[in-house]
Amino acid sequence: YLQEGKSPTHCIRLLEAVKIAWGNIDSGWRELERNEDRAIVQAYAWDKETNVKEERTFEVPLIRYTRKGSYKLSDPRDIYELEANNAARRVRACLQAVIPSDVIEEAINACIATQQANVDMSPETIKALIAAFEKLGVTQSMIEKRLNRKLSAIQAGNVVQLRTVYKSIVDGIGKV
Repeated sequence: YLQEGKSPTHCIRLLEAVKIAWGNIDSGWRELERNEDRAIVQAYAWDKETNVKEERTFEVPLIRYTRKGSYKLSDPRDIYELEANNAARRVRACLQAVIPSDVIEEAINACIATQQANVDMSPETIKALIAAFEKLGVTQSMIEKRLNRKLSAIQAGNVVQLRTVYKSIVDGIGKV
């Protein structure tokens, strides 16, 4: 789930919630070294109860890449944000390594069940969802093919799935 095109922000938040519920886990990141061109950063997660620790050390080039070219970063705030952005993915990987996968899977299933129990299945909502997809170039027939069912037979789980797919496309994680 965490690697299947789901929103990274939601994955991080889910793992943070599991971390709190699991208890006795310390996680985060720290800058180990920096020069003009790069920073060396370490992400970690440590289950203090079992003494299982996962660390990832990586290099962050202090460059901002844009469509109009790239430039070197010198502002401390920009550097911090770049490091934090790069570290977030590694912290997530470290948390995944120290928290048992069945615990994470149970949390994911609880989230899905909650979403499905609270989804609006009104015809207006379904029409709005289809209209949003059409703006991305996704037709109703494409959606029906993906779901393997007509929209007249759509279920709550399908709506949750479509919202996730839509968000992935909008965020640039998934493609039409």
